[in-house]
Amino acid sequence: MSHHLARSVGAAASILQLSVPMISLTAAQGFGPRSAVASTYRIAVVHDRLTDSTRLSASFTASSQPFGLDSRAWLDLSFSFAGVRLMAVPAFVVLTIESWTPGRGGWAFAHPQSLHIQSGDSIRLDVPATGYMKRRVHLLDSGRQEVLWFDIPSTDFTRLAGAPELIFRVGNARIRVRQRMEMLREVLRRMTPLERGRQ
Repeated sequence: MSHHLARSVGAAASILQLSVPMISLTAAQGFGPRSAVASTYRIAVVHDRLTDSTRLSASFTASSQPFGLDSRAWLDLSFSFAGVRLMAVPAFVVLTIESWTPGRGGWAFAHPQSLHIQSGDSIRLDVPATGYMKRRVHLLDSGRQEVLWFDIPSTDFTRLAGAPELIFRVGNARIRVRQRMEMLREVLRRMTPLERGRQ
């Protein structure tokens, strides 16, 4: 299993505490390890029969540019709902930033920080961190990992998905999304309940 895939799976389990086993998996465009070059993002839908809940997650395969201690950061989006069929627009989308810093010299973030989102002069949004976690460092680990997550209200996410480009900043990490805005628009589309006759 690739480092980044293991990282992403671990984040989903630890942040949202999903029950296992996860029974059904539906994959969409770009599903695969983050090391894959062919796709720019992946979307996965997982229904947990034990809790009768569904989680959609979307992840960019590319990371930020190196920053600080040669750290990198990845951006994920997700939302959850009861049952299999989405009945109402979720109240918020969870935006997750996960970092990896090589070596044992320090941490990329070290504590919760605010997320700054900008699109030209039209959108300027500051979101406080909902949670922060340092992953345990073992003796033979080649680096350190942290997870920050933020709750973006659905009304704000709708504005973000309509922008031509976005810049996400957390501490010294900067992720610019321009050609890959289709991932946000696809998440927004899947947040909209379908009429029964259209399913």
